[in-house]
Amino acid sequence: MAEVLHDQPLLVAHNAAFDLRFLNQELARAGLPPYGGPVLCTMRLSRRLFPGLPSHRLEALLDHWGIAADRHHRALDDVRATARLLDLLVAAADERGLAVGE
Repeated sequence: MAEVLHDQPLLVAHNAAFDLRFLNQELARAGLPPYGGPVLCTMRLSRRLFPGLPSHRLEALLDHWGIAADRHHRALDDVRATARLLDLLVAAADERGLAVGE
């Protein structure tokens, strides 16, 4: 399996730029600096690996790949579904010899 090694925690999100805005707003409210660690965006990775898919929205990808999600737009359910999607995408990248997260 492809490895991603970093000395900081890796933030994984679908449409990570969107989530980072919220995360950084909350960090600022707490008087903390913005998140500066590594980010892996499953939407960007999907676009890179499967550019011909008609949509790279999380719900569309879950449907396309047959990944079950109980309730969309619920934090824990979306995290679990995104983790399953990430496994699939990393395996596809590994099969193609592509590095993930670099």
